[in-house]
Amino acid sequence: MVDLNNPYPAVAGVPWRRPEDIESSIPARFERVAASQPDAAAVIAGATSLTYATLNWAANRLAHELLSDHGPLFDQGVGFLFKHGAAQIIAMVGILKAGGYYVPIDLMLPEVMNREILADAQVRLLVTDAEHLDLAAALAPVGARIINLSTLRPALPETNPGLTIGPDHLANLHYTSGSTGKPKGVMQNHRNLLHFMDTIAAAWPLRGADRIAHLISCSFSAAMMPIWGALLNGAAVAPCDPRQVGAAGLLDWLQEERITIYFSVPTLYRRLVERLAQAGAGLPDLRLVILGGEPLLAADVESFWRTFTNGCRLLNIYAGAEMHYVCQHALDHDTPLAGPTAPIGFAVEGKQILLLDADHRPVGLDEVGEIAVRSRYLTSGYLNQPELTATSFLPDPEGGDRRIYLTGDLGRLDADGRFVHMGRRNAMVKVRGQRVELGAVEHAL
Repeated sequence: MVDLNNPYPAVAGVPWRRPEDIESSIPARFERVAASQPDAAAVIAGATSLTYATLNWAANRLAHELLSDHGPLFDQGVGFLFKHGAAQIIAMVGILKAGGYYVPIDLMLPEVMNREILADAQVRLLVTDAEHLDLAAALAPVGARIINLSTLRPALPETNPGLTIGPDHLANLHYTSGSTGKPKGVMQNHRNLLHFMDTIAAAWPLRGADRIAHLISCSFSAAMMPIWGALLNGAAVAPCDPRQVGAAGLLDWLQEERITIYFSVPTLYRRLVERLAQAGAGLPDLRLVILGGEPLLAADVESFWRTFTNGCRLLNIYAGAEMHYVCQHALDHDTPLAGPTAPIGFAVEGKQILLLDADHRPVGLDEVGEIAVRSRYLTSGYLNQPELTATSFLPDPEGGDRRIYLTGDLGRLDADGRFVHMGRRNAMVKVRGQRVELGAVEHAL
């Protein structure tokens, strides 16, 4: 049974991770890490690698630039537009230090979608660099100010701004198209993100010496795991864009940077394993492979067993922008698999999974239901979409500050009490008037 009154365990001997920190802010936590280990690697990105001290210094300068013209940016969205790398991490930290929340823009998305995102978020500040100034000007809403991170004023202070940022202030806004194709902005506050990072720090668990691969675009909420997982827990984040380097380049990079934690969707992992087999190479520094975002096939697990030694662990996770990290299943070399896909496992601390029918009642044993997540650490809703928020979130019938999020995913419990993902709710069809879940049919086949 998940103890929702004790969302994560205390970590003894770690100066920046304390139970009371969840009622704080991301900058306060990051600044404590930076002060504790200023010379440790924070961002590993070739010539633009940063220690915790230099990352803090660079983010402070940006924060003071934002504050100089606008004052504290509490609950104001600030966009950023960069290539995958260290600059966007500086922007994220700096925006939060100024009290705002960041809105990532993906260079790979169509311009019309990026304009729609910036307009919906009512962005009046957009941070970029010299390389992307023209594109930023083309995307920015009328009247928005563009800040060039490459040419900040030399006289800007390097000290921490010292704002008191509360746990309920917004930290980020990630857009997801959902099933309709219309972007919807998922709002998350500092409390939820801090709980998220403490959850993964305890569940993986994270170590200060870890070098975590950051392979996912910052426009996806999943990118928070490697970035903030590292920076709020004393490890190093290592950005690399597999869309640019390909599978061969990714393997070379993982070896050169001695990455210890790998995180991606299963599709990219399959390409990496294929490349490993072709090259006859290994990744001796890798101790943890984390896969999520797509079904993890039994064949993927079997390829992991063949490819990696007993010293490396595999985690199948279930997470989402609205609910963050919810479920995980550790698969070692002795874990049996009973179906074509790996279970998503068990709920993490602070989250409870329910399986509900169409009337939001719990389904019976061995029945497929919609996966619903009960927690106090859920998004407050979708920006500018109150009706969608009202239909996606239910009040907890037991009262209190928890709510229930209807994920739209289908699931069931297996014989060992583990949750198994069964596809999307909108994959349901009717045959002779009877509802048939295609995920259940696929599983049976």
